[in-house]
Amino acid sequence: MDTLEVVNVTSDDVETSSRGKRSVKIQSCPVFTESYKENARFLKERSLSPWNFVLDYDARRRKKYIAKAQCLCDGCIDIETGMENKNMRSVPMFLPVTMENMYGRCSHCIETIQVPFACTCQFPVTEPQLTKTAPKAVV
Repeated sequence: MDTLEVVNVTSDDVETSSRGKRSVKIQSCPVFTESYKENARFLKERSLSPWNFVLDYDARRRKKYIAKAQCLCDGCIDIETGMENKNMRSVPMFLPVTMENMYGRCSHCIETIQVPFACTCQFPVTEPQLTKTAPKAVV
């Protein structure tokens, strides 16, 4: 069975909501100053699309807690300025994870869920410009 382990999360980083859900304190999109770059130790902090982990709790799953990546920026970090550039998009990457659930008539059913495990940078998807004269194909 695939597992997704909780990494780089300490008890100081965890908040508990009124519903009993626990999650990592969400940070904002960082500015890559020299000080930040010197102290960023983990890949999730050094990426041009940085992310943090959120602990997802579900009492009906055999593995009650799973870590899900959450992108910290809408855009991506510009390598020249160290600041967020919204001409690019930070998007999560997903991993299929098999989980055993314990609820309802199907008390030990296996299901596969898509779990975000990291973030990456991509060009935004745009509609192609339609022109009246299409280029001629070379035969």
